[in-house]
Amino acid sequence: MFIDFPLRLVEPTFDDDLVTSIVELEGLRRQLRGSTSPFVFFDLKRIYQLMDSLASSRIEGNRTTIADLVDSHIDGVPENADGDPVKEILNIDRAAAYVEESIKAGDEITHTLVKEMHAIIVDGLAPPSEGGEGDPTPGAYRKGDVEIARSDHTPPTHPAVTGYLDELLGFINDHGEVKYQLLRIALAHHRFAWIHPFTNGNGRVVRMLTYAMLIQQGFNVAQGRTINPSAVLFSDRDRYYDALAEGDKGTDDGLLKWCSYMLGGLQFEMDKIARLLDYEYLSKTILIPAVKDCADRGFLDKVEEKILLLAVRQNVVQAKDIAKLMPKVHPTTVSRRIKKLRDRNLLVGLGQHITKYRLFYFKNDLTRSVIRKLQSEGFFTGLDENEE
Repeated sequence: MFIDFPLRLVEPTFDDDLVTSIVELEGLRRQLRGSTSPFVFFDLKRIYQLMDSLASSRIEGNRTTIADLVDSHIDGVPENADGDPVKEILNIDRAAAYVEESIKAGDEITHTLVKEMHAIIVDGLAPPSEGGEGDPTPGAYRKGDVEIARSDHTPPTHPAVTGYLDELLGFINDHGEVKYQLLRIALAHHRFAWIHPFTNGNGRVVRMLTYAMLIQQGFNVAQGRTINPSAVLFSDRDRYYDALAEGDKGTDDGLLKWCSYMLGGLQFEMDKIARLLDYEYLSKTILIPAVKDCADRGFLDKVEEKILLLAVRQNVVQAKDIAKLMPKVHPTTVSRRIKKLRDRNLLVGLGQHITKYRLFYFKNDLTRSVIRKLQSEGFFTGLDENEE
């Protein structure tokens, strides 16, 4: 049934665990730095984002495997893949890129942004009437009433949608006191899901909207501080729906329970980002083992393995560094080795320095091994640890 209640800030008591999450997240927003080179971090962030997109689709029931997703992302999606579950995930990934390009700290979030996120997310997908996860009216608010699967909540009638969204966007863009900004993000997430403004795709859009709000509030993507919350929310699908249901009651207690769930999850995910920014941990635990795994799986020969391990340890390599690994060969052989690794997208030129190279971790044979190692260290919450 429909239970109306005012959109408002709720305030936790001093001894509430929610306060601890807010304090920790505020500290990370201001101070999250590390020893990992930006180019390494953002390669891993792209991998992390891809897994978050998978997690977001899993909430909706998509069962695409990690292997199928990675293969499609590396090899490309066939032109006839409309309606394919893989395309649904790649749409979410595209929407995240759109958000990163469109929003910076302090910007307003608008109806246009929300509608465009929806249009990207459902692009090319078959509508639910045909068994797909698309929407017959991409980028447009619903013109009919809807029900929510697995929920006792009935969303507002369709004539009221725009008014409720006007109110919500005002709430989002009214930054107010810093101490309330994270609460505002959590409450806005719930309110959007409560309004359910689109015919389909609302869950994917609200998780992307939350990403936009994190950037808006200063979790700066340019400095690696922003995470997509999909992994947080997928860590326990039933808990996610149960927490939303608590908020649907409209009571202060119910809304605080929702906020505690969401911000506690964000704190957990931000701690993972801090680990990725520690290069000593990252290289020893993830990157070096990933190169060795890639070699063990037959994707690298012994010389290539040595070159890539050197690139991990030094961050940047030149032909003279690689030549030391092959002291008895002619320089042209070294050049061929470098060209082969560049052709496979494993080494890339560093900026304008065509003689300096760095190891690339995304969209190549190494990507699979990096994902395996990140997964074994618990970075991809909610995905089967044995799934490849």
